[in-house]
Amino acid sequence: MRNKNFLPALLFIGVVLLTGFLFFRGQPEVAEAGTSQNIIGWAWSGNIGLVSMNSRNCDTDNDGKSEGVPSSCPALDTPIPDYGVNIASNGNFSGYAWSNNIGWIRFDPAGPYPASPAYSVKMDTVTGVISGWARALANGGGWDGWIKLDGLSVNASNGNFSGYAWGSDVIGWLSFSGVNYQTQTTFHFNAAPVVSDLSVEQGDYCSFPLHPILHWVFSDADSAGYGDYQDAYNVQIDDDSNVAVAPLADTCLPAPGTCSSGHTASSYAPLISFSYNSTYYWRVKAADNNSAWSSWSAVASFTTPIHAFPDPDFSTVSQKISKDEFVQFCSTLQAGVCASNVSLCYNSSGGTISCSGETFLWTFPSGTQFSTTTSATSENPKVKFSSSGPQTVSLSITDDAGTCSVTKNITVSKPLPKWKEVAP
Repeated sequence: MRNKNFLPALLFIGVVLLTGFLFFRGQPEVAEAGTSQNIIGWAWSGNIGLVSMNSRNCDTDNDGKSEGVPSSCPALDTPIPDYGVNIASNGNFSGYAWSNNIGWIRFDPAGPYPASPAYSVKMDTVTGVISGWARALANGGGWDGWIKLDGLSVNASNGNFSGYAWGSDVIGWLSFSGVNYQTQTTFHFNAAPVVSDLSVEQGDYCSFPLHPILHWVFSDADSAGYGDYQDAYNVQIDDDSNVAVAPLADTCLPAPGTCSSGHTASSYAPLISFSYNSTYYWRVKAADNNSAWSSWSAVASFTTPIHAFPDPDFSTVSQKISKDEFVQFCSTLQAGVCASNVSLCYNSSGGTISCSGETFLWTFPSGTQFSTTTSATSENPKVKFSSSGPQTVSLSITDDAGTCSVTKNITVSKPLPKWKEVAP
């Protein structure tokens, strides 16, 4: 912000110029280790000259002494305190830069701040855009020391800063990139994840009709080196291919839905009501644990079954089943044999129909004997059990939609007693 008390400020800078060398010789408490900071290089102001972002600019071997070059560095072997500016993984800046003319500049000063934004310097870890406030610690004499970083950014591909900050009439415009100077960072920019290989698991339509499960593959270039993982997702489903416009389902509505942290599963079971013999379209995007979102996937589709799956069931004609005695099993209506359709099948209109004519497969205990007119593929087999006690019987029915099974436990009694007539 501009300040008209420029003459006192110039006098103040003169004092700093006189004491700067002595200040540099000590180890001020505010300095932070340059070797642990990820910003290096120089910024430039026409008013105050070069600003060093890291002690390694003049102390490349980190022995605590200046190499004497470039010319803006202290003389050879002059003691240099470790200092530097750092960008944390969340984009927040911290630490200190040094100006021979105005001293230390702090990049995470406490507020209150002179104007919007109400925070110290930070960077958007996806776009590289920088905003917020830094402050020269030697403020006073009519100068507040505030420096606004606005219009400044970092190139994610090479770490180079570009743009300007404004530091009032004392500093003026502070540039971070020029012909003979450059501010750089080794900050790791979070790579955006990718979603691919969309697939649909139709699920067990025998137990839960029309509950497809949507799957995708989440991948992130930062998974190996930085441990990134899926932390949120957004699935949209519609009955036409223009999924983006008024979808039937959006997992992030009502907000935040699955767009909030903690949604690590790469699958989703929709809660909407689907129709049989219908095509649906869907897409997905996902975010990693550093809030970087993938692009939307390509739109995929799936078709529901033409009608409901079979509902197999069976009963026996006899209430009591005995070993070595034939018993009639019934699944479909058969004149003179079975009185009703115990199993149910469905048509495309959703109505129930007989399962007669579909594919049947019975499973009986080992040793069970079929009558001469029936088999394991009969709709209504007639069998004789070779053992008594609890027995397990299963039936599967397959139609043009799918296959479903039913299993029941029945009890087989011991053989009936043998009768022999004797003369009185």
